[in-house]
Amino acid sequence: MAQSMLNRGVKFEKFGVVEKGNYVLTLDDIIFKEKVFSIVSKNIPDALMKVIRNKEMKDLTEDQVRQLESIDLGQDGLFENGQVKPRWQNRIIFVFHDEHGNGHNVELYGGPKLNKSLTEFIEGVFQIKIDAIINKEWDTLFKVGDKFTAFIDVVNNFNRVKADTVRKEGLAPVSGGTTSSDMSQTAKALLKYLQGEGKGMATGDIAQLYTKNITIDGITLNDNGAIMLAFGEIKTKVKQYQIDGKIDIVV
Repeated sequence: MAQSMLNRGVKFEKFGVVEKGNYVLTLDDIIFKEKVFSIVSKNIPDALMKVIRNKEMKDLTEDQVRQLESIDLGQDGLFENGQVKPRWQNRIIFVFHDEHGNGHNVELYGGPKLNKSLTEFIEGVFQIKIDAIINKEWDTLFKVGDKFTAFIDVVNNFNRVKADTVRKEGLAPVSGGTTSSDMSQTAKALLKYLQGEGKGMATGDIAQLYTKNITIDGITLNDNGAIMLAFGEIKTKVKQYQIDGKIDIVV
């Protein structure tokens, strides 16, 4: 329907981006992806990267897999200690839409078995202890159409659901305007590491910290999914977390 853009109330808005704030999200699906290529490197041709992005190994051609396995990733393919990064990782993707029909995902590394990041996410969403659901089927807890509250942020002109604010509707919602004192224990430990020994490391190496088995204040950072979830918390609660791709935290 044609309309005048000069009518009062018509605003300039970014395409596909909702304003930051608290939203009600509806669950559309939970998707498990096995063995997705997980390293971003300038050595991977752009044409190949566009084709394989977010696809499982089984959906790639033998030639594509062979290229990804054999290509020299240089420093992008190594941890800071020189160890080789795993090229393929599993993912769990929680697919939602908001009340305006916009799609939003919460993506966690790992799965389908419960690792630390999945455990912390589920315990937070339902305010339960994970032992209460062990050996139960996923659809006894999550059902298509279920409502959840969450805070959606805007980072680099893209929306990002703050995973630690997702709650089943009916439970007390969590505002996104929290401080570092409200972080999870894993996020607090990771923040302390990044402000100290980890300062200056490449942001792309965060996903590989789990191999170092770093322990901060009694918290061992040895679960990749939990580390990435914690890093997501940190990025939304500090004024600055990187400069030119290197960790530089300003609280």
